[in-house]
Amino acid sequence: MLRENCYLYLKDGRRLGYLECGDPKGKPVLCFHGYPGSRLDFRWLEQAAGNRGLKLIAVDRPGIGLSDPVEPRSLTDFGGDIEELMERLRLKRPVVMGVSGGGPYVLACLSRLEKKIRAGVVVCGLGPMDTEDSAKGMNASNASLFYCARNYPGTVRFILRITKYMMTKKVDTYYRLMGKVLPDSDQKRMGKITRENRQKVLSANREIFRQGSRYLAQEAVLYTKPWEFSLKELRPPIHFWHGYLDKNAPIRSAMRLCRQAPQSVSHWLVGEGHLILNRHAAEILDSICSMFGMGTIDREKKVGYYKKDKKILLKKEFTQTNREVTMSEYKINTKCVQAGYEPKNGESRVVPIVQSTTFKYDSADTLGRLFDLEESGYFYTRLANPTVDTVAKKIAALEGGVGAVLTSSGQAASMMSVTNICHSGDHVVCASAIYGGTFNLFNKTLRELGIDFTFLPPEAAEEQINAAFQENTRCVFIESLSNPALVVADISLYAKLAHSHGVPLIVDNTFPTPVNCRPIEWGADIVTHSTTKYMDGHGASVGGAIVDSGKFDWTAHADKFPGLCEPDESYHGVTYTERFGLGGAFITKATAQLMRDFGAIQSPQNAYLVNLGLESLHLRMAQHSKNGLALAQHLAAHPKIAWVRYPGLPGDDQYELAQKYLPNGASGVVSFGVAGGRAAAETFMANLKLAQIATHVADARTCVLHPANATHRQMKRRGAGRLAGITPDLIRLSCGIEATEDLIADVDQALAAV
Repeated sequence: MLRENCYLYLKDGRRLGYLECGDPKGKPVLCFHGYPGSRLDFRWLEQAAGNRGLKLIAVDRPGIGLSDPVEPRSLTDFGGDIEELMERLRLKRPVVMGVSGGGPYVLACLSRLEKKIRAGVVVCGLGPMDTEDSAKGMNASNASLFYCARNYPGTVRFILRITKYMMTKKVDTYYRLMGKVLPDSDQKRMGKITRENRQKVLSANREIFRQGSRYLAQEAVLYTKPWEFSLKELRPPIHFWHGYLDKNAPIRSAMRLCRQAPQSVSHWLVGEGHLILNRHAAEILDSICSMFGMGTIDREKKVGYYKKDKKILLKKEFTQTNREVTMSEYKINTKCVQAGYEPKNGESRVVPIVQSTTFKYDSADTLGRLFDLEESGYFYTRLANPTVDTVAKKIAALEGGVGAVLTSSGQAASMMSVTNICHSGDHVVCASAIYGGTFNLFNKTLRELGIDFTFLPPEAAEEQINAAFQENTRCVFIESLSNPALVVADISLYAKLAHSHGVPLIVDNTFPTPVNCRPIEWGADIVTHSTTKYMDGHGASVGGAIVDSGKFDWTAHADKFPGLCEPDESYHGVTYTERFGLGGAFITKATAQLMRDFGAIQSPQNAYLVNLGLESLHLRMAQHSKNGLALAQHLAAHPKIAWVRYPGLPGDDQYELAQKYLPNGASGVVSFGVAGGRAAAETFMANLKLAQIATHVADARTCVLHPANATHRQMKRRGAGRLAGITPDLIRLSCGIEATEDLIADVDQALAAV
C-alpha cells in the first residue's frame, strides 16, 4: 500500500498532507521528514515497513508539500496538528520517528502528547541551534544557513531560492556539491540516488518547494530559537540513532539530548554519516517492532498455492524471525542471566574459561593489525581475554553502557577510571563519603602522582559542590551508596554540575548494583564496581569493572582531555576519539594504554566466577534488601541501639534520595551504633553466631565489621573518618540471604550479652 497524496482538513480549516505506506492494518508509525524535505522522503520504506507489519504515516509540516502554512508557530504547535491527525485516523499510541530536522518535532510531540505516544525515534536528529557551539562539527553549508537564520533572518529566503533552483533544475550538480561535504559512505549513497532514482528525486524536490521558499525560511529561523520544552520531563522511551561522522547534524548534540532524556537508548554507529536510514532501515524498523512487542513478520515468504471455490489464493507463512534484539529491550532479570554471551551451534552453553595467556595467528601481518588496533581480537591476556570480555559485556548491558573493561580489583577500577583522564596537575572533585581504601588511594597515592582532590562532606549543598570546581578539574567521583556510611548521592545533581563544567561524572555503584540503581540513567558518564562484592556475592573472586556510558562528548572539551582527543605517541599515534568514536574511546584507551602498562586485568577464572554470581544477582539483591530493611526496622526499635542508618528506613535522613535512586531496595548493608560505645560494639560483635567478623561485605553470608578499627583505620589520625561519616561506635552489618527471622534472632541474642 502506497498512497502519496493524502490530506485532511484540520479544525481551523488548514490542510494537512501526509503519505501512507506499508501494512494498511499494521502498527502505526508517524514519520517526520528532515529539513529540507517532505512526506515523500519515506515512500521508499513501503516494502520494508509492510514486511514488518508496520503502517507509516509521513506528515508534511506546515508550509511544505500538501500542508498549508500557519504563522506564527513553534515546535510544539505541530503537536496539536498531530493530535488531531491521530484522532481523525484513529491511531492508538503510535511510535513517532523523525529524521534530521524532524528530530526536534519528535521531541516536541512527546512533550505535548506524552500519554498518547508509545515511544520516539530520532534518526540523526538536529539538536538545539540556539547555543554558540551548536554548529561545531557541522559542514560549512549548514553552519552558514543557521548562522544567517539566527543573525540575519532576512537573508535565508534568498539562500533557499538558490537551493530551490539547484535542487529542481540542476539535480546532479546539487547532489555533487552536497556530496563534497559528506563522509565517503554518504557520498556513495547520494550518487546512487541520482543515478537510479532521478525522477523520484525530482518529484521530491518539487514537493519541498511546492509553496515556495518563505515557509522553509521561517522554519530555518525556528530551529535557532530555544526549545520551549525540557527533555528531562519526557517519560516515553526515546531511541537515538546517529552516525559518528555526521556533519549535517553533529553527534555531539545528539549525545547531549540523550544524556538529558531519562528514558533514552542510544545507537551510535561507527563510520556512518547522516544518511544512516538508507543503510540501517531494517535495524531501525526492527527496533520499532520491538516497541510494539512484536517480532519481524515476513509477509513475502511464498509457500505455495491452493485452490478454493475456483479462486487461486496465495498461501503465505507468517513466522517470527530471529531478529537481533538489543539487551536494552530485556528486563534486568534476563540481562543477569543471558547478556554478554550467545553460544553458537555446538558451542558451550556456559561461558567457557579461556585459561591462556597467548593466542595463535597464521601470519605476522594479522598480529600486527591487532597491535595497531586496526582489527579486534586477542593476542595477550594482560590486555584482553575472551572470557573476561564476555563478562564485561554483560556488566555493560546491566548498567546500560556501551562498553566495559574488567580489572583485577575494585581499587584498580577506581584508579584507572580517574587516571584514564587525569594527569599530573589535574584536579578531581570527590565525595568524602567513599570507601576508606578509595579515599586513601586518592588522598595519598594519586596526590603523590600530582593529581589533586577536593573532598566534599556528605551534607554538601549545590553551592558548595559548585564552588569546589577549579579550572583544572577533570572529573567528579562519587559513590551511589557509600561504604559504610550509607550516604545516597544525588546523582542527577552531581551530573548536572559536572556537565556544566565540561567534565564527566564517575559513580562507584558497588553497593546498589545495577539491579537497584543504574547511574547512567541519572546522568552518570562512567560507572565503576568492585565485582568482589554483590556481583560475585560469594567471597570467591576479587575483581573490578569500569563501564562507559558512551554519552560524554570528549571532543567538545578536547583541551581538557588530550589523552583521548590527541594522538597517543605511545600507541602508534592513534587518536582514540577519532578511531573509535565517543562510544569506544574511553574503554579502548583504558585497555590499550593503562591495562598495557599497569597489567591490572581480571583473570579468566575470576571472571567466570563473577558471571556465576551475576546470573543470580537479581534474586540475591531482592533478599539482601529485604533482610536489610527488616533488620534496620528491628534495630530502630531496640533499646540497646543508639542509632541506625539505612536509607530505605522511613525517617532516615537519606530516605527521600533512596526512594528516588534506589526504588528496588537499599542493599543489605545496615550501619548502626550500640549504646555504650566502642566497648559495647565489640562485645556485641563477639557474641554473634550467624554473622561473622570479616573485612568482606556484600556476601551471601552475613558479615559484620567495625570500620573505624578496620577498613577506615587509616583515616583516624587525619580526622577524615568523621568527614566520611565514620564514627567510633559505627558497626557495618552486611545482611546475607539467610532467613530474615534467623538473622534477627542472632542479633537479639548478641545484644542480650551487651
